[in-house]
Amino acid sequence: MNRRSFLAGSAAVVAAPALAAAAVQPDFDVVIVGAGAAGIAAARRIAAAGRKFVILEASDRWGGRCFTDMRTFRVAYERGARWVYMPDANPMAKLAVKAGFNVYPVPSGQRLRIGLRNAREGEMEDFYANLLRCNRAISDAARGKVDVSCGQALPKDLGDWRPTMEFVIGEFGCGKPLSDISAMDFAKSAEREIAAFCRQGLGTLLGKLAFGSPIQFSSPVTRIEWGGQLVEAETRGTVLTARAAIVTASTGVPPNAGSRCASIADRYPRTVDGLRPRSCSM
Repeated sequence: MNRRSFLAGSAAVVAAPALAAAAVQPDFDVVIVGAGAAGIAAARRIAAAGRKFVILEASDRWGGRCFTDMRTFRVAYERGARWVYMPDANPMAKLAVKAGFNVYPVPSGQRLRIGLRNAREGEMEDFYANLLRCNRAISDAARGKVDVSCGQALPKDLGDWRPTMEFVIGEFGCGKPLSDISAMDFAKSAEREIAAFCRQGLGTLLGKLAFGSPIQFSSPVTRIEWGGQLVEAETRGTVLTARAAIVTASTGVPPNAGSRCASIADRYPRTVDGLRPRSCSM
């Protein structure tokens, strides 16, 4: 064997492992964080595409903010979202009907309870008059150059009606205190006059839509890291790998995600402002 053939053979031996090395195989094609409506919707699309996925849910149930309680009153009682707005165009209403659920219009005659009794006619008039004043005040505030919270925009002379208005417009209508809701965003939000209820409950509906999906409950994701080919998601001390991750947690979970996410790689300049993919601790 001459020197040239020896060097060529040695180079082939050295190169062989690199050429034969198999690509790293992830545990899943996609990791989905959150088993609420968005997470379940993502799971259905991914399942239809024939991909392998897992849903990681921090709580012990599916549905997220759609939570149907069947135990307290032995009938479907919504402890979270209950309104299906614009049912003719809302995909949730169409899925409910397709699944055999009963979707019906919200009754036009709503009652207001004051303590243990129904509100009197005069009290109902006061309620609607103050509600109209509050909505107008928020709309007026939204026309300014500087945005303020809806709470700041409310009339100052609401008196005893103020807590009721804050709850009806805030937590009941938007799921957030008025102090956390932008007056500009509220004023620009679409009118949602037409609404429907799902008799069996939205949480029950999401459970049926999620049936068969691989969900790991009580599995809060504490870290997501991506770089190179794979994404790593850590939950309960276990690291799962995937080709992609879909985070569907609400904007309030975690509340400080933006400040605790390390910078995203420079090759993702169009990602959400201030949130740069690479490593995110939750």
